[in-house]
Amino acid sequence: MKTSVRECGADGNGVRVVPTGIDVDQIRRAVPGDGGDIVFSRRLDEDANLESLFLALAEFREYDWNCTVMGDGPSRRNYERQARDLRIADRVDFAGEQSVEERIQTFKNAHVYVHTAERTSFALDLLRALACGCVGIVEYHAQSSAHELVETYDRGFRATNDEEITECLIAAGDLERKAVDETFVDYDHEQFLESYLDVYRDAQGDGGLV
Repeated sequence: MKTSVRECGADGNGVRVVPTGIDVDQIRRAVPGDGGDIVFSRRLDEDANLESLFLALAEFREYDWNCTVMGDGPSRRNYERQARDLRIADRVDFAGEQSVEERIQTFKNAHVYVHTAERTSFALDLLRALACGCVGIVEYHAQSSAHELVETYDRGFRATNDEEITECLIAAGDLERKAVDETFVDYDHEQFLESYLDVYRDAQGDGGLV
């Protein structure tokens, strides 16, 4: 975000980022649902860049895994074809659009969440998945902020290509499963509201508003 502001000619130091909140209590209460060990969720357009994950999974065949892809969009048929061409279609389930509740249940069942999208202002589903105990793997892209959620997280990995995603998947298998990760309680809706109000109050003070 700060980089984008600077590119527009403004001072990035004046930017305060308030992450979107999540319902931590909902995550604590959720019961694991059906789904794969590896999950992906996003609108399936060209920016989803799902091919990176599929190329990694094609090199991951010797391991016992299955993958759930949640989301729909104009590129879904193309991604389904890619899965067939790479001979992994029998291990990849395209689940279509899912509600937040359904996605959280799938995250609670999964072990790894992979984010490959080329453009993401804030990776909300990645955050939910991390709070659900998933190991996070993020492919770095300049127009995506997703990598910021795993930069200092000990259950998160960053990659720059499909070969590195494969290596990260192997490493993720050595990490224990979790039902909930309390590390992300600071992203709860109440914390988000307080942070948002603080920014608003500061803006009022700076502008001399009553």
